[in-house]
Amino acid sequence: ILSWMIAFMFLSNLMENVLIAGGKQSICTLVTGVALAINFILDLLLIPRWIFTGASISTLITEFTITVLSFYYVSRFVIRKKVLRKALKPICSGIITLAMLFLLRNINFVLAVLLGSFSYFAILILTKTFTEDERLLLMKVFKKV
Repeated sequence: ILSWMIAFMFLSNLMENVLIAGGKQSICTLVTGVALAINFILDLLLIPRWIFTGASISTLITEFTITVLSFYYVSRFVIRKKVLRKALKPICSGIITLAMLFLLRNINFVLAVLLGSFSYFAILILTKTFTEDERLLLMKVFKKV
């Protein structure tokens, strides 16, 4: 259950750092306070009945809440452009790659990592996520290797 939290932790930490860099530390504190309240309530409700599983679910829901709230405030106050629209392709590519790695979990670790990395970049290319400048930069990097 907690393994799913890693993606949310990555995104929430990224969004919180963007908020801090944008001068919105007070919003970061507000999001953390809301998450603390949600975690406390969920712990009281879930831990007595489901023990470790309840604590894991509570933590997962809390981290998801932090991610959603941080993302909302970043898109509203820091970056006025449509952040979700820009981030949707990499997020979907990551979810597809995560599902692929889950299906390949019983094979060789190195092979799974290679296939996962390849599939992630292939999906990004197929969905035309990279700009022309980024594509040229990638081509320069691969020519040097």
